[in-house]
Amino acid sequence: MKRTLIIYSLCLLLVHVAVRICAQENSIISHILREPVQELSAVNENNSLTTIEYYDSAGRLIQKLQKGISPDKGDLANYIVYNTVGQKSQEYLPFPFSGNNGAFVSHAKFESSGSAWSHDYCYEPVIGGQLREVSGLHLGGKNVTYKYRLSTSAIPELNAFEFRMQGPTTLEKRIAATGAYQVTWETDEDGHQTLLFVDNNERTVLKRQIGEDGYHDTYSVYDNYDRLCCVLPPAAVDGYTSFNNQSLSEGNYLDLYAYFYIYDDDNQCVEVKYPGADWIYTVYDGDHRPILIQDANRRVKGEWSFIKYDGLGRAVVEGTVKDSRSREELAALYRDVLIRENYRGASGSCMGYSDNVKLGQGGYTFICVRYYDTYDFTELTAEWPSVDISTSVSAKGLQTGVFESVLNLPDKGRYTVSRYDDKARLLTQSSKETLSGNSLSTNYNYNFQGAMIQSESHYDNRYSLKSNYTYDHAAREKSSTYALGYGATRHTSPLRTFNYDSYGRVIEKQLQGDKVAVMYNYQNDGTLYNIISTSRFNETLYYGNSMLPYQLSRCYNGNIADISISQDGRSYFYHFDYDEFNRLTSGMMYGMSGSRLKNDEFYSYDKMGNITSLYRLEEAGTVNGLDIHYRGNQLLKVTDDNKSFHGTYDFAIYPDLADSEQEYYYDGNGNETANLDKNIVAVRYNILNLPDTVQFGDGNRIVNYYLSSGIKLGSISRTYTTPLSVPLDKITNSTDPFVETKEWRNGEMHYKGDVAERIDIQDGYLQLCVNKTSGNLDSLKSYAYVCDHLGSVRQVCDAVTGNVVQSLEYYPSGLIFRSTNYDLQPDKYTGKELISMHGLNQYYSKARMQEFQIPHFTTRDPLCEKYYDLSPYGYCAGNPMRYVDYKGDSISLAGIQQLDQQLNTNYTQTLVNDLQLQTGLTITIAANGNMSYAKDTKGNPIVAVTTDTNGNVVQVGSVMARTLMTGAIDHKDWVSVAPGKSGVVPGTNSIGLNFKQINGFINGTVGMDNKTLGWGMTFMHELHHTQVGGGLHDTPGNPGPVVIQMNTIRSELNTLGGNYGQRLDYAATHIGAYNYIPFSKPAQSLLSVGLVPVNTYVKFK
Repeated sequence: MKRTLIIYSLCLLLVHVAVRICAQENSIISHILREPVQELSAVNENNSLTTIEYYDSAGRLIQKLQKGISPDKGDLANYIVYNTVGQKSQEYLPFPFSGNNGAFVSHAKFESSGSAWSHDYCYEPVIGGQLREVSGLHLGGKNVTYKYRLSTSAIPELNAFEFRMQGPTTLEKRIAATGAYQVTWETDEDGHQTLLFVDNNERTVLKRQIGEDGYHDTYSVYDNYDRLCCVLPPAAVDGYTSFNNQSLSEGNYLDLYAYFYIYDDDNQCVEVKYPGADWIYTVYDGDHRPILIQDANRRVKGEWSFIKYDGLGRAVVEGTVKDSRSREELAALYRDVLIRENYRGASGSCMGYSDNVKLGQGGYTFICVRYYDTYDFTELTAEWPSVDISTSVSAKGLQTGVFESVLNLPDKGRYTVSRYDDKARLLTQSSKETLSGNSLSTNYNYNFQGAMIQSESHYDNRYSLKSNYTYDHAAREKSSTYALGYGATRHTSPLRTFNYDSYGRVIEKQLQGDKVAVMYNYQNDGTLYNIISTSRFNETLYYGNSMLPYQLSRCYNGNIADISISQDGRSYFYHFDYDEFNRLTSGMMYGMSGSRLKNDEFYSYDKMGNITSLYRLEEAGTVNGLDIHYRGNQLLKVTDDNKSFHGTYDFAIYPDLADSEQEYYYDGNGNETANLDKNIVAVRYNILNLPDTVQFGDGNRIVNYYLSSGIKLGSISRTYTTPLSVPLDKITNSTDPFVETKEWRNGEMHYKGDVAERIDIQDGYLQLCVNKTSGNLDSLKSYAYVCDHLGSVRQVCDAVTGNVVQSLEYYPSGLIFRSTNYDLQPDKYTGKELISMHGLNQYYSKARMQEFQIPHFTTRDPLCEKYYDLSPYGYCAGNPMRYVDYKGDSISLAGIQQLDQQLNTNYTQTLVNDLQLQTGLTITIAANGNMSYAKDTKGNPIVAVTTDTNGNVVQVGSVMARTLMTGAIDHKDWVSVAPGKSGVVPGTNSIGLNFKQINGFINGTVGMDNKTLGWGMTFMHELHHTQVGGGLHDTPGNPGPVVIQMNTIRSELNTLGGNYGQRLDYAATHIGAYNYIPFSKPAQSLLSVGLVPVNTYVKFK
């Protein structure tokens, strides 16, 4: 009998239901409503999106079909094939089928299509054998292979050391016993080898990569309490040459390369040391939350950063305070004290909040104060923007206001008020900034699905920018327009128009009308192949396929082998070579006829990926011959062997103004404080390690102004009429004659002095021609960007005529070697702003500054713990043709993805499904494991909606869960998730998830939704323990702050019809062969007397 389960949902997300029903006769149908309906019977293909899941007789998903999703209303379906023992042997990527009308698509149709792409899996020839080979991951027909071994000293590749902690910073080294580690030996499509060594506690203790220069080993060292205490990157391992105990000391290889973590008796990470930097201290309160933090620069000033919380554990007041006491003294003082402040209005000494517990010895400097639930705070000061809250709905649980100080002028700042609609979506956000005096107010409007359909921003009550968005039947952005208003004048224009192929991929994008269009083409495996802007720019990417007519080396593992370029009437291609670690070693230019054009680059690296030599060529000779020296990972000296070169591209020449033993200097946080080759004698940093003052030796300087959120408000550049002489590490404020240039930012608006100059829009900008005398807008010019595959601006076009007004061509490293109208606008490589004032020549990457001539950053990567084996200062793992350094992407599931690949499981998608259901977000996982969520065009989360039992439209998921996840994904720090013992290394952002334990929770759930302790809830529980999630800690036997937070999430889900219960004990009760966790009072009562509950509990071994 045919059995079909139909799920009607007003959600934006797809609810996955695991059922065991028969092959093609059975299916699960999910409807995602695009508009409201009065009756379920009214749901049809015109008002909803339909997804059908087909299952085989064993209950395994074999096909997921999106009905009518293609622009021609065709279907998009995948197909999964299983072998005789139930392992996934082949998976076809989604493929379009026109006129299919939702019918099951057979395997034969995929095979006969000729272009459907699949990943194929081969296993060891035993029952339940491990994955042996994967093919189809990239173009070219090569395979990724896996071998499984035990560690042994008899085979060099499998020989490993065992490191043990003999004190907080002392290590012991010995040869690991045979069989101590299980080894997964992976060889990618290009023969590059990576070995992972896992101990009996399921911890990865060694990552080994093999190259011509030997092994690149990264060891993780744990103590007897399963805490990560030290990480030894490749250069640190090489430095540990003996079997004697080795200790951290200033300037030794452990100081320069290793990571150290020290814990207190509560398993809280209280001290952290990053490579080449001094210790960072953290003090916790009685709720195990960080309340005082001190890095090296704060220590020099005798001050700490502080955090105060409200009764719900939300960080409400942050700032700095003077205190001369040691970390140990402060830890003893606050260990049993709860920092819980409440809003008191005008009587509150902390900008409206209480000061129930005084932190530090001095007075507070406030850098960030957050307000929740009400708008009473707007009465504290007239600085808050005027907002009509008379019609506001309840904002309970939502952030309603925030003060962010200007970090180098803390008495100045930005005051922001946020209003929400009845679905907790941002309705109005108004801000007033007291440094430049600028103000900004933006109103938002959404459609039924929660996608933004209109936004209107008002700048300083002078300009307005209204944007409207339309979507196709599959909720893809179809078109947008903008209207710029000034007084009674309004300029209206198309913004972007999209066309999609049958897969749903963008194939054409028209920018600000029909004069500038960009087309995109893709390979069968879905990778981008070609970008075309007719008669302007043409880029073609080659991977494992040939760059005809010349047969140069190929790349089969996803690296780009060749890129052909046609731009400004010139055509050429770059060929790229890589080493065993996928680092770019050369980029050589050829004419399309095969002739050598010599605009080349050649690189060499040390074991940390720092560039040690960089040679650039052009037709006239060698542009740069850079020999680069380091102290650890930090630049020490750069010498250019070609100082005398005076070719066509003189702006590319490395300045090399100094010839000293040491030309670069760094502070205790690892920030670059001087670069004598550029005549930079001092750089001062704010609390976020962003540069607030750059002092040049001739007196010129740049002062930057950042908010406590890291947003740059602007800068003031000073140029002295007569050069001065400023010594090293000094900042001058000379009164000699000078000229100042002020630049301010207010959202998308840019100002020169007090005059509005341009507004950034998507894929371009609007140039405002303002009369400097009257301040009136005389005219407006609109420009559109044509970008390459990295997002680098290749051409700027007049949006009205389509004419190219700026053209930029790049070396592989991003250095510009040819241009027209170079100074027209500053957005260049990967779309980042190039700051050239006074010869600074650095890209503004928001989180830090990036050098122009050398692919290198001036400060440590805030996310350096995400890649222990790489230099914290390197750019994109040495592969700038494949990767772009974006800020964000702060959760990685790469470890879980690898587990899925090895075990032929689908835990990653199960986790995503759970989180989508429990948060209302649309969550995606990139190929590299990075987690993101769907946002509207203003960056706000798109939240799914449904109807409650009374027929009211409500948001899907828990507000608290949604806030937790968006905050973690958007956080400046990185969270890594990997298989292992469930838990968090205390004081870190490393989550382990035990898939066996979680499956036990799921199978042992009685009387509740089996997601109660499933993948999503377990992940969010552990996320609370990370530093990103608040560093909360539970005491065994009593529900602590994490259980309380998770129970709040369960309550919110239960209100929406869920059945998640309430966890009443942190620790499990052991009865017989099982452990039990109660989720109701009756269950708790029975367990307290040694009886197995009847209902609402989780049982596991």
